[in-house]
Formats: sequence, C-alpha cells, structure tokens
Amino acid sequence: AAIYVAATKKGANWNAHNNLGATYLQMAIENPSLAADMASKASAQLELAAKIRETLEPFASCRIWTNEEFTKAYVSYAVD
Repeated sequence: AAIYVAATKKGANWNAHNNLGATYLQMAIENPSLAADMASKASAQLELAAKIRETLEPFASCRIWTNEEFTKAYVSYAVD
C-alpha cells in the first residue's frame, strides 16, 4: 500500500487513488479484524478516484460493497 500512498501524493492521478482503494479492499478481505477501517479507507480513495476521473468507473473496483453502500457512494458523487 505504501507505493500507492506515495503515488497519490504526486498529484491528482485517479489511477493511484483507484489502486490504493483496491489495495485497501484486498487488505480488508485478507484480515477481517481490519475490515471496517480498510473499507472506510477504500471508500475514501475510490470516491477521490471517481471525482478526479469524473466517472463512476473506479467504483467497479469495489465489488465487495453492498448495493446500499454503492448507492450511497453514487449519490454522494452525483450530488457533489
């Protein structure tokens, strides 16, 4: 995750935020005790990626989200 964190600090690159979000999701899957924290971090990174990219495409990385969580993210993106 450290390389993606560093990449997000180099500018507004949606790929870096998307990859960091996907990495956090993988960490949540691999370590359920960290799932809530990692899911929150993933959500923040994927929202940033979507805003930078100006599309909801990055949310496709978030396949473990429930429909409610995806809808909330979509509504948040569409309203902002």
